[in-house]
Amino acid sequence: MQIAKRHGKLVGILNGCEYPAMNIQETTLPDYLVLVEAELLKWMSKQAVVQSSHYIAHQRLRAWSKSSWQGPLITSVGRLTDQKALLLRQPFANALVLDELAKLAAANSGRIIILGSGDKYLESVFTQVMARNENLLYLSGYGQDIGDMLYHLGDLFLMPSSFEPCGISQMLAMRAGQPCLVHQVGGLADTVKDLENGFSFSGEDLAEQVSQLLEKFNFAINMYADNQTQYQQLASNAAAARYTWLQAAHEYIDQLYQ
Repeated sequence: MQIAKRHGKLVGILNGCEYPAMNIQETTLPDYLVLVEAELLKWMSKQAVVQSSHYIAHQRLRAWSKSSWQGPLITSVGRLTDQKALLLRQPFANALVLDELAKLAAANSGRIIILGSGDKYLESVFTQVMARNENLLYLSGYGQDIGDMLYHLGDLFLMPSSFEPCGISQMLAMRAGQPCLVHQVGGLADTVKDLENGFSFSGEDLAEQVSQLLEKFNFAINMYADNQTQYQQLASNAAAARYTWLQAAHEYIDQLYQ
C-alpha cells in the first residue's frame, strides 16, 4: 500500500560490473578438476571430521577425472539461501527439481557443477542430490580462483533466484561469454533477455515457476546440442553486454539527485 502511494517515485538502479581485459589463461576441464581437488583437500584439512559433502565431492572428482564427455557444462556460483535455491529444492517426481535438472542434463551428456555454501539445510539437500546423480558435483565452500574459472568454463549459468534486487553473478557469467538461465525478476530481468543474450522464465506461483524452469532448461540444453550457431550467438551477445559503474553513476544522478 505504501509503495502504491509512491508510484513513480520508486526506482531500481543496477549495480555496475568491471570489464577488464580478460587475461585468464585457457583452462581445460581436467585442469580445473585438479585445481578443485587441491582446494577441496584444503577445506577437508581444516576439520577434524570430514564432511559428507567434501567426501562425496572428492569421490566424484576422482570418477570424473577418469572419464570424458562432450555435452554442456552447467554451472552455478553463489551463496546457498532460499533466495537462490528455493525452486531447486522443490519436490518433483519423487525427488527434487535439482534432481530433475541433473536428469535432463544427463540426457544430453551434460554435467553440473555448483559452488557455494550457506544455509546448512540446503547444503545437506545439495549433498544428497549429488549422491544420487553421478553427473552433479556440489562443492560446499568457496574459492576465488575456482569460482572465477567456473564462469569461463561453463556453457550455461543457472541462477533461478526467487528474488534478486540486482545480482552480480549473472553479470560475471555473461562477461565471460556464458549464457545464463534466470528467473525473470529484479535485476535478472534487466540484464538477461530471453533468447537475446540468455534464457529466462517466469510464473505466477511456485508450481508454475518450477514448470517453466524445467521447460526452459530443457530448451536451452537442447539448443546447445542441436543448434550451436544460435547458441554461440547468444554467448557472443552475453559477452558484449555492458553494465558499467559509469552507467550506474549516471542513473543515480538522474534518478535520485535531480
